[in-house]
This record gives sequence, C-alpha cells and structure tokens, in this order.
Amino acid sequence: MNPNTPNLDGQWLPCEDGKLKRLSEFVRERQALQDRRSFLRNSSIVVVAAVGAGLGYSLLGGKSSTVAPPSGVGPIACSEVLLRLAEYVEGTLDRPTKVRIQEHLGNCNPCKRQWYVLQGMDPDKYLPKASGSNNGC
Repeated sequence: MNPNTPNLDGQWLPCEDGKLKRLSEFVRERQALQDRRSFLRNSSIVVVAAVGAGLGYSLLGGKSSTVAPPSGVGPIACSEVLLRLAEYVEGTLDRPTKVRIQEHLGNCNPCKRQWYVLQGMDPDKYLPKASGSNNGC
C-alpha cells in the first residue's frame, strides 16, 4: 500500500520517517512554552502582590520620621501624607490638614515626588534624582 494515497478501507497507514518524532518534539515545545507563560504570569502576580504589600506597609505601618500629635496640629508623618495625598490634590481636605501637608511637602522630596506623580508631572524635571536617602520618609 502506498503511504501517499488515501486509505479508503479504514486501515492505518504507516507514518513518514521521522514524522512521529517531529510531532512529539512539537508537542513538547508547545507544552514548555505554555509552562513558561504560566510561570511568568504567576510570577507577575506575585511581584505585584509583593510590591503592593510593601507599599501598604510603608504607607500604613512603616516607620515614619514624625508622629502627628492628636490635636491635628504640628508636623505630619510621611505615611499620613502619602495616605492623604490624593485628597490634597483633589482639594477635599480641611484647612489645618492641608496646611500641614503643604509644610511637609516643602521639606520632603520623597513625598513631593509622589505629589508630582499624582499631578501627572515628571518629578525628575523639578526635583533632584532620588537617592538612597529618604530625607526622613
């Protein structure tokens, strides 16, 4: 029986030399590609979660340079500034908090950098490049 002619009686035809091996290699390569894509997708999720957790820690529970007094006057901590920065930009804060944040931004480049980002501006145009020092943040 010629392997190049269709088999009309339902009999199996022999494969071309090496065709089964090539097919097997193709399937293995596809599976390896799917495994790599799955790994990268899962790794990305883990990285985003880790960054979010780190940001949450720094914003909510991280060490801050100052502690705001309960009366609502005086210095304000970087963590509180970063939590309230969107409200500050929107103009929805009460006057005392707005003033405290303005004073803080005047002295804290890391927080001011975030303010520029929220405004949609490039902080590197207005501030010195970020260094290893946080200036208290």
